[in-house]
Amino acid sequence: PFKFFPGFSKARISVQIMGMFYLALAVMSAIGAKVIFEKKISNRKFKIGMQILMIVISFFVVFDIFSHGYNKRFYSEKIGSPQFKQAPLNSPFRISDENHFLDNQYDWEYFNIENIWGKSGIRIKKYDDLFTKLENNNWKPINNKLYDFLNVGFIITSKKLPPQNKNFLLRAYLVENYKVVNDKEAYNLIKQGDVDFKNEVLLNKEPEYLGIKKETASPISIKIVKRDPSYIKINTNLSKKAILVMSEVDYNGWNLYVDGKPQNYITANYTFRAVALNPGNHIVEFKYRPFDVYIGATLSILSICILIFVAIKAVKK
Repeated sequence: PFKFFPGFSKARISVQIMGMFYLALAVMSAIGAKVIFEKKISNRKFKIGMQILMIVISFFVVFDIFSHGYNKRFYSEKIGSPQFKQAPLNSPFRISDENHFLDNQYDWEYFNIENIWGKSGIRIKKYDDLFTKLENNNWKPINNKLYDFLNVGFIITSKKLPPQNKNFLLRAYLVENYKVVNDKEAYNLIKQGDVDFKNEVLLNKEPEYLGIKKETASPISIKIVKRDPSYIKINTNLSKKAILVMSEVDYNGWNLYVDGKPQNYITANYTFRAVALNPGNHIVEFKYRPFDVYIGATLSILSICILIFVAIKAVKK
């Protein structure tokens, strides 16, 4: 079918099939529960079998979601276009797919390439505010400072532009200069193009420089050691205090650790992240651990326990 419907990627269809599979399991469980509790079946062995089946299905679904949903994908890594598969996991640049070259904007993630547009329906408001500004202007985006800050190296567009943006900034870099402004002021400065992202950062509060202050003779360096959707690790070496600026969105659930100690990061450049650091060698880690996940996991485990208890009571009765 992929030959006749090229708009549907294999990865996308496999995820949809998995979703339908889970829906079918949920419907089976619901029908089974309805039949059992309305006592329309007199066969005791059959009722017990149905109860056991519901428990097995519930365990399977919970286990599969926990084992696949956190860092893994449902689809095969072997599917894909070879010219894109050469891109490293921590690609040094992002892209801007303005012509929807792929069916879904987020499909670029499959090739380990990040597209700054993402899926419009799930962009957070502050991030969307910045892109509304870009969409509503007829600027050449290759010359726009915001694209440089967002690490955009290539743009897919019908406009006549240079083949590559060589001015884009790294995903994490250091600056010394900063301005403390509120959200409205930060947005207006970015909107007007008055921010020199390379040399200064807009912060929402005065920075508190983190990490134990140490003398070091080594040259200034910054290295992203590991980066995946739920974890970022950066090694830094500073000869003087500086601010680590990241083109990573400030979103609830991200927790900062500096040299293993929990700390608070600063909202930078309207809706991104920054960490103020003292001189010396420091390990900066961001871990995505939203509290809602723990609540959901607790409720899921509790529901399973209740289901088992009810099933046992029903069998005994």
